[in-house]
Amino acid sequence: STMTVVELSKKSKASPATIVRFCNALGFEGYREFVRALYHDAESGLDQEQNVYTVNNDVIETLNIGETINVVSKINIEAIENTLKIISEKEVEKAVDLIDKAKRVKIFALSGSTVVGDDAVFKFERLGIDCQNYTTPHSQILAASIMQQDEVAILISYTGETNDIIVIANYLKKAGCKSIGISRFGENSLSKLVDVNLQHSSVGKGIRTYSIRSRVVQHN
Repeated sequence: STMTVVELSKKSKASPATIVRFCNALGFEGYREFVRALYHDAESGLDQEQNVYTVNNDVIETLNIGETINVVSKINIEAIENTLKIISEKEVEKAVDLIDKAKRVKIFALSGSTVVGDDAVFKFERLGIDCQNYTTPHSQILAASIMQQDEVAILISYTGETNDIIVIANYLKKAGCKSIGISRFGENSLSKLVDVNLQHSSVGKGIRTYSIRSRVVQHN
């Protein structure tokens, strides 16, 4: 679990105010933002070649059904737990407020992220929120060009660098339209353009697991 500023104060023998000023001096808004960034750096430093398909030193080809179920479940659980450590409650609250006040929600997603957008449409519609997912560059350009000030856009990109999504984000920013970005943790092009950043754990170990893990946390 994450150490609170009071707990760190006791262990370091420095006052909470001193710790907060230290975080501010490093360019962070406060202790919690510092902890999230520190966690991200530590997470990124893990051996990216680590094979998450191993259980008791066995490779995936030798796993039985039960072991395979266990590995897949652990991958998904880990993705959500890691995201809980870094997600910003303040940004989530801002996103909820924008969606609640919006007349319509427009989602922009490409490739593997389109399934996340489709799932969001299903959930929003069950809540009575008018929502549509745009999944091709052409439809996204058309949808963005007629965005109204009382609508909100949600842009989804795992890396935060998907070129067509960045084009839309730039257009919306210049047009003064409100937008929410969903991407992996850390500074990226998308995070600089949207009004609200919803970021998730970015570690993807082993072959193609980043895709599985990112979809899990984005759906969540």
